[in-house]
Parts: sequence; structure tokens; C-alpha cells
Amino acid sequence: MTVRAPRLVPVLLLLCAPAALAADPAERILALLARRGPAAGTYGVHVTDARTGREILAVDAGTGRIPASTMKILTTAAAWRTLGPEHRFTTVVLSGAPPRKGGVLEGDLVAAGTGDPTLRAEGGRLDRLARAIRKRGVDRIRGDLVLDPGAFRGPLRHPSWPADQRLRRYCAPAAALSVERACVILRVRPGDRVGAPARIVAEPPLPGGRIVNEIVTCADRREQRIVILPGRRPGDLRCRGRIWRRSRGYPAEVAVE
Repeated sequence: MTVRAPRLVPVLLLLCAPAALAADPAERILALLARRGPAAGTYGVHVTDARTGREILAVDAGTGRIPASTMKILTTAAAWRTLGPEHRFTTVVLSGAPPRKGGVLEGDLVAAGTGDPTLRAEGGRLDRLARAIRKRGVDRIRGDLVLDPGAFRGPLRHPSWPADQRLRRYCAPAAALSVERACVILRVRPGDRVGAPARIVAEPPLPGGRIVNEIVTCADRREQRIVILPGRRPGDLRCRGRIWRRSRGYPAEVAVE
């Protein structure tokens, strides 16, 4: 059985000021950057006429820069061109043993992913996958649940990603089979009194690790500061800091292995 993700949808971002669309775009862009001055930071501009290929403007265009989130545009364009607009990321469930009477599967159940980024634990594609298994007559599994991420054979993280940001959601491992974008949400709530430990719940539960809670409840809102660090053991999370006693809760999305 197979569960398919939605098709790729192209997104084109045009980032410019209305003045840049006037008759002389080069002068307008230069004037816009001159008005912003140092607030514009460092920048490079390269404008080309899409119909003729003629270069309209180039300002420090050959200087290499960190692409940051604009890299998503190139990634989407590459996937669109390579895979095509009708491509679906699929998650396939297999077993070598048919279900017996009573809905019992005596063998293993294998889930093989191909990079579906939309598998969610509740109310999402994972629920649909579970219902599809039930429709095939499987109520219980006597064997193991085997997760196969073999479709992606490269590193889960690029070696250039900063080591001190590995827990950030944008540094989650890029696996062929992952749930909730390989992240958990830590919900931190204050204790019942000042000085009491905070209450921390992971949604979904932290896989293969434990939460080391070093967050205490404080009386002053200005003291609230929460830091989440890797624990001493692989898979552990160390939560440090303070949370205001009247806080409604602090959600933190954390990447996990």
C-alpha cells in the first residue's frame, strides 16, 4: 500500500519596490538602495531582461554571499525541473506475511519512505497510512515495525551546517522517512510556585532520549530565558533557564535525530 504526498507547487517570489518597475529600472533600483544606505546591509544586484537576455543592471553581482532562505527558491526550482509537477513523494508499507484470522500479522511490517515532508503524527498522512493498514486486515503485528530510510543515502546534515544550531528546526536531518519534519515541540510551563521546576512535555514523545529539566519558575517576567542544549547522551535534551510563574507556556520546536 502507498500513501502519496501532495504534488509540488511552484512559488515565484518577486522582491522589489514598486518604483523599481518604472521605465528605467536600473536608476530606480540604485536610487532605492541609496536611500536605504547602511540599512540595506551588504547586497549584490543582477537584473536581466527575461525576454532578450540583455543585462540591465549589475552591482557587485559577482561577490559570493550566504544565500540563507533564498536557497529554497533554487531547491524548489531544481525539484520542479528534475521531478516534474506531477511527482508525489510516497511512503510504502510492505510485509512478506499475509494477515491471519483475527487480523494478526505474524511477520514484520516495513515502512519505506522517499522523502515525504508531510508525515504528521496526528490528523495527517500518518493517520491515513494507519487506516490503510487496517483496511488490509491488519489489527495487530507480532513481528517488528521496520523503518527503511534507504532512499536517501547521503548525509542527514550537510557538513557546513553550524554545529551550534543542530537543534534548530531548520537544521533537522533530511531523512527519507521522518515524522513531524524530524522535530518535536517542547511545551514548557511554569511550576506551581516560584522556585519549583518547570513542567516540560514533548509532542510527540522524544524518541530514544530523555529530557533533563533544569528550568525553574521565577517571579519576574524579565528573568524568563530558556535555552535548549544537547544532553550528554545521544538523543537527550538539556533544558536550562527560567520561566515566569504566570506564563501561559513556552513552545520550542527542536530538531531530533
